[in-house]
Amino acid sequence: MSSCTFFGHSVCPSEIYDKLREQIIILINRGISEFFVGDRGEFDVMVLKALRELKEEYTFNYQVVLAYLPKESGFFSDDPNSVFPEELACVYKRFAIDYRNNYMLKRSDYVITYTPYPFGGAAKFAEKARRQ
Repeated sequence: MSSCTFFGHSVCPSEIYDKLREQIIILINRGISEFFVGDRGEFDVMVLKALRELKEEYTFNYQVVLAYLPKESGFFSDDPNSVFPEELACVYKRFAIDYRNNYMLKRSDYVITYTPYPFGGAAKFAEKARRQ
């Protein structure tokens, strides 16, 4: 079973949505059956929206991987596919997103990124994915 994860800067233009959705469809048609998405920022919201829409047409699984335990209802924690990996329970809050991103990267064969500039967490993990 092949899988894909997503890394993108938190501020993201809505104009990329159609291209993002198109790329997810291409991967589904290539046999990708598992997707991992984070829970921070506009890019993650866009990815989750696309996955929810495509789930009505295609057969695949996705997980919204939470960096922190949810304290209240929200866009991500309300999703029935949200998970909080047990191994993140003892991680200091300032390291939680990096640990979560490593968790997703270890489980993925493909990565889709939105990194318009070469700094920040998304760019760091996009580069780490390229190296792997």
